[in-house]
Amino acid sequence: PEDAGGMFLLTYGDLMERLALLLLEALKNDPLMRRILAWEISENTEQVRRLAEARSKALALWLERMRGSLAPPKGVDAAAVNAVVIAAIQHLVLTGAAGGQCAGLSLKTPKDWEKAATALKRIVHGVYG
Repeated sequence: PEDAGGMFLLTYGDLMERLALLLLEALKNDPLMRRILAWEISENTEQVRRLAEARSKALALWLERMRGSLAPPKGVDAAAVNAVVIAAIQHLVLTGAAGGQCAGLSLKTPKDWEKAATALKRIVHGVYG
C-alpha cells in the first residue's frame, strides 16, 4: 500500500502507526492476500517458503522506503517489535474474516475495527513514543 494521505510524520512512532494502519486496511480489503497469509501459516512447502520470503522481503523494503531518515528510539529492537505488530495485524485480519472476532473482540463492523485500530495505535506509541 502507498501512503496517499499527505500526513506529516514527526516521529518514528507516528510513522509506525501510519504504516500499521495502512497494512491493516490493505489486508482487510484483500481476500487473496488473506488466503496467502493463511497458506503461509498452515503449510511448510518449498513453494510456500519462497512466497513467504518474497512477501517478507517486499514488506521490509516497503518499511525501509517509508521510513526515510526516521529512526526508532534507542534501546528498542524495532525488528522484533515490528514483527510482533505485523503478526498481530495479520492475526486480527485473518480471524476477523474467518469468524468476525478475535479473543472476544468483535470484528464485524467499522466501529469494531476502529477499536482494534485504536488499540494498535496505543501499542505502537507505547513502544515508540
